[in-house]
Amino acid sequence: MDYNKLKSLIKDRGLTLLKVSSGIGLTETGFYQAIKNNTLKVRDLEKISKILELPVSSFFEEPPTMIIQNGNINLNGKNTGSITVSEAKHEIEVLNKEIVNLKEIISGMKRELDLKDQIIDLMKESKIKK
Repeated sequence: MDYNKLKSLIKDRGLTLLKVSSGIGLTETGFYQAIKNNTLKVRDLEKISKILELPVSSFFEEPPTMIIQNGNINLNGKNTGSITVSEAKHEIEVLNKEIVNLKEIISGMKRELDLKDQIIDLMKESKIKK
């Protein structure tokens, strides 16, 4: 997650870091540290998303874009050369397989994050009871 991008999105919405951090139950310093250390919980990202009225994906770097036009490849606005139609089809097939693989990895990571959140909540509950 890009802290500066998130900070900019918050400012663009006319909000402050303090308002958003308190909206998810963190101090401003705790919020900064959670972003810096990549320890924000999925539910915190979802809360921030609702506060800012933006999708969670907007907090992260943009994926690269590839456009194939007239046999030329344009990657993030830079012409990278020529490609045949069969090469393009093969490349698309490879990229589609990679997308499926990455979606599976993301799904697994979300499950892990949810389990970690549950463990953290249980640990907090056990501290409160002591």
